[in-house]
This record gives sequence, structure tokens and C-alpha cells, in this order.
Amino acid sequence: MSLRQTSTQAIVSAVSLALGFAVTPVFSRCIGDDTRPAVATVDPSTLRTSIGETSQDLTEDGVDDAVSSTASIERSLSLDGLAHKVSVTGSTASDKRLRKQLEDFRSTIGAFEEKGGKVAVVIRCLDSDGVITYNPDELMYPASSIKGPYVISLYQALDKGTLKGGGTDKEKAETLSGLAKPAIIRSDNESYISLHDIFGGEVFANWCVEQGICEAKSDAYERLCCRTTHYPFVTCNELANMWQASHGYLTSKGDRARELRDFFEKRDESPLREGVSPDATTLAKAGWFPLDTYEELAATVDAGIVAEDGRTYVVAIMTNAPADLDKLASMVPGIWSAHNAL
Repeated sequence: MSLRQTSTQAIVSAVSLALGFAVTPVFSRCIGDDTRPAVATVDPSTLRTSIGETSQDLTEDGVDDAVSSTASIERSLSLDGLAHKVSVTGSTASDKRLRKQLEDFRSTIGAFEEKGGKVAVVIRCLDSDGVITYNPDELMYPASSIKGPYVISLYQALDKGTLKGGGTDKEKAETLSGLAKPAIIRSDNESYISLHDIFGGEVFANWCVEQGICEAKSDAYERLCCRTTHYPFVTCNELANMWQASHGYLTSKGDRARELRDFFEKRDESPLREGVSPDATTLAKAGWFPLDTYEELAATVDAGIVAEDGRTYVVAIMTNAPADLDKLASMVPGIWSAHNAL
């Protein structure tokens, strides 16, 4: 689906949604729907925090000087005009300097929230303990961004010999390759739904258990099994953890891993790719859904891996901008600037 084309909106079945928020439709030019809605019947209290996060907290006045011992300590900063605190792990800067480093981040998110927007962000450096999070544990609609981790889980299961359904190993490989390509490159819904119908959702939920993203048979596990939907609600932390768990596979030398990496590199739409440095390498999957009968489904999301200046990051940005890739692309530079604080 092209950034400037409007696709035919999927027929939305009636869903009972436990989550709710108001969306003011004042974002820039919007595009059409690329997903089905999901059923959100989950308990947010069961959600896990991100991989490697420390439980230690410092208030915004707790660290005044740049000292190396603070590098692995999480600081929680209240920035003017933001609905949530910003958590930073891995910065040795003083609070004053850190606030200055986060000014573009603050102004970008603040301007979006002033117009009724909701944002969640995780930026994690895989080469250090550096992490920046904003509203990371709220369940939000990922739209087609979930196709990326789902397809990765199928590829890894196939390589391990644990992928069920789809015939012989050769037939599975051909089916997976043939459907994954349009699902990732063009965000094709029919291909993704076909994969789900053939291989199911438990392979994805089990993969999440193996990666420490959720616990077996927990509420989060049941949500990620997608028994009643192809698009589960997730938190930004969960989405980031999925991409962190995928990094080793996508950068490995296996033929299937290289094939899948090529799909992600050639994806049609990516606000993340448009917003980071032109010299950066990105592997990501975006998703978008318009403002509809169910306001909880309005979404524009991008998440994946960014390699820049010799460092590798996992980045997940979730918003309730209704199917507006241009809007998210315009926000990425300000949000991405926060990685300089790590």
C-alpha cells in the first residue's frame, strides 16, 4: 500500500473493547486502512516490563552530576507539557544536560499530545545498557506493524523444525516465502491473514514465551495467541522486545534469514526509515489504521532495528494518529534525536 494511496477499508466486525481514549482528528493528511480490528480483552496488570530494565528509580532531582556509576540507573524525568514521564537508563549526563538533550523529543511529543494524540516510545541501544522509554506499558493497537514479529516467529520456527501445519518442510518453506514477501513489503492483509490461517497464532505466542516477552498461559500469552483476531493489542515495550529478540536472527547468515532481511529492507512504507539519518540502515515494519467506529483502533506505528554510527538500536513508536504515515514520519526526527542522550 503506497504512502499516498487510500486502500479499501476492511469491513470492521463488532468488537467489545475494554480500552478507550479520545482522538481529535486534527492530524495532517491521512491514508486508508491496512488492517482488521482486534479484540482487546486483556488485563494490563499482567504486562511485563522490558528486557534488561532495572527496577531502581531515581527522581528527576536525584542525579545532578555526570558520574559513570549512574550509567545503568534508570532516571524518571517530568518534562514540561508531556502527559507521561520519560525514563532514561544509561546516560551519565546531569539532569540539566539531559533535559537539553531531550528538548526535541519533548517538543515533538508535546505538540502531538496537544492535538489529542497519544504516543508510546522505546529506544534501546543494543550495544550498551541505554534505554529511553515514554508511556511504554499501555496497551495500544499495533495495526500491521505486528506482521513483522509474527512473520519472524514463523521463519525461526521453520528453521528449528517446530512449525506446524502447511505440509512438508519444503511446502512450508514455499508457502511462507510466498506469503511473507507481500505481507512485509506491501503490508498485504490477505497474505498475512493466510499465514495466520495456515500456521495459527500459538506459534507466535510460544515464540514470545521463548524470548521472555510473556509467560506461558498468562493473559498476555492468550492475547498474543490471536484466537479471535489477527491483530492483538500490544504495549510498546512488548513490540520493542519482539524486535530485540529478532535482531540475532535477522543478522545471521542463514538463507532464510537473508531472504527475510531482504523483505524488510525493501518494504514500501516506513516513517522510521524516512525520519532517521540517510546513512542509517533500518529493518522495520509499519502499520496504520484510520479513525473508525472504534476510536481505539486509530493507529500509525513503526518499529524495528536501526543501525547508525556503529551502533544498533531497537526503536518502537506507537501513536493513535489515524492512518497518517506522513505525520509519523514528521515526528521521527524529533523522537529519534533522543538516542543521542544514550
